[in-house]
Amino acid sequence: MVGIRSAFIQQSIRVTWSRALAVIFITSGFGACSAIAVVLLKPENLRETSSPQISMRLLAPGITYRQEIYFAPAPRIVNALTVNLDTQGVTVRCGQAHGKIALEGPLLGREAVGTIANQARALAAVNADYFPFTGGPVGLAIQDGELYRDALGFRACLEISASGPKIDRVRSIGIVGTETGPSLQINGLNRMPGADETILVTPMFSSSVVLKNAALIISLKSVDLPLQVSRTTRGTVDTVTPLEVGSRLPNCMPGHALFVATGTAVAQWNGICEPGERLHIRFDLYAASIADKPNRLNADGTALSTSMGEAVWKDAEQAVSGGPWLLRNGEIAIDAEQEKFPKASFVEARHARTAVGIQPDGRLLFVTVDGKQAISGGVTLLELAGIMKHLGAKDAMNLDGGGSTTMTVHGSIVNGPSDGHVRPVANALLIFGAPKLMADSGNLSIVADSPIGVPLRIGQIVRFKMARSDGKSLAARQIVWGTKNGAGFISQEGIFTATHAGNDTINAWVGSNACKVLVTVGPALQAPIVPEP
Repeated sequence: MVGIRSAFIQQSIRVTWSRALAVIFITSGFGACSAIAVVLLKPENLRETSSPQISMRLLAPGITYRQEIYFAPAPRIVNALTVNLDTQGVTVRCGQAHGKIALEGPLLGREAVGTIANQARALAAVNADYFPFTGGPVGLAIQDGELYRDALGFRACLEISASGPKIDRVRSIGIVGTETGPSLQINGLNRMPGADETILVTPMFSSSVVLKNAALIISLKSVDLPLQVSRTTRGTVDTVTPLEVGSRLPNCMPGHALFVATGTAVAQWNGICEPGERLHIRFDLYAASIADKPNRLNADGTALSTSMGEAVWKDAEQAVSGGPWLLRNGEIAIDAEQEKFPKASFVEARHARTAVGIQPDGRLLFVTVDGKQAISGGVTLLELAGIMKHLGAKDAMNLDGGGSTTMTVHGSIVNGPSDGHVRPVANALLIFGAPKLMADSGNLSIVADSPIGVPLRIGQIVRFKMARSDGKSLAARQIVWGTKNGAGFISQEGIFTATHAGNDTINAWVGSNACKVLVTVGPALQAPIVPEP
């Protein structure tokens, strides 16, 4: 190791090691300890073949949590949940932020993954679909059988039904018409209308947004909701109202639906939108092969459904969009170009990533890889595909990543968010199961191997453990560690690395029993450190 020369006078240097991570501390004459630098080293004994540090936890029957921490050839933190849907009581659901698409408020209707999970009382969760910074998910979304966002048609999607999980690229075809008359195409579901479009709005869209185009609003009453894939929904035209640019979209009340037609689409409603007219509405999903044109089709709805062949995912219970594909039938198959993802900045760059995979026996695999941090640099899509294959996936797809990448267990963050805090997202994949109740272990508390009464500094490492009232420590394999806010990363061995300034809470779970301790992380000390010549 190179020598270190500090400008601080009358201070001693000590080095704390955590495998390939060295944190250099300055200790003052008063005994206070603060980190001044984090140095990632690659000693000769940590080569590319170096084994990761692996921690395993059985969260509940049918749900296993695995953490892999790599130190060479580059730092990498991988978290994985394996979920067996054949286990009694184990389910996976799509969780929409706030339970509805709400594009208003400071966060534009988005919520943190942990908040979505806690409100649903889910055991674990990961972030799901991409979202524009207007708030809602960009692609297909089905929650408990209710279709509330249509498919883009060129992005990979995950579907879960009684027959098991599937991954594919699908497009949605929506039509509306009278019982015996012609049908019109529905261009979108629960989103802002563009020019020359007909959009369907259901009560799952709770935003009174400002219209950017003049529109005709066809309000339906007595609608037999929820809207479901491959099922005809009927409703009666109640009112027909023209709105000018800048008007607010009316709220869609329970039992109602709205059609919003703009531009040339308005004329298509002539003759079928009289009050009292009974309308039928139907959405079907069709396989969208790579050769298909990657956009919404705009021909007549009936002709579309005929040309696309048999509808798929008719019994879908849950679905989310993402993309691109990573694995097909066990082979790497990244179709980023077809799914319209940029190569240099997205495919080949290293980012934090979230992915979902399906193992040969039908078990689901949810994976996060931390990125943009000294302790975990992130992965390319090719590297992510390799990780999914290593973890046993046969089919796999990418989900939203970067600052959105989040995995929670018991509502606590078990990965290290690259923003240093949780990013609110549009929706999440929620995992449900029943943790085993633990025998009474007496009063438990979290203890640290060094004082934490003063603020930690960015880069400082503290080892935590859980102890009984008699002072005896619990075995690490019994504990699931996490943080509340993501100001640092805590491994499943209880080692906390402060990565961002802010207040945070260290949470520890033993079965369904929890303990917590508050920590404060301050900025790193800016001590000049120069290598010896």
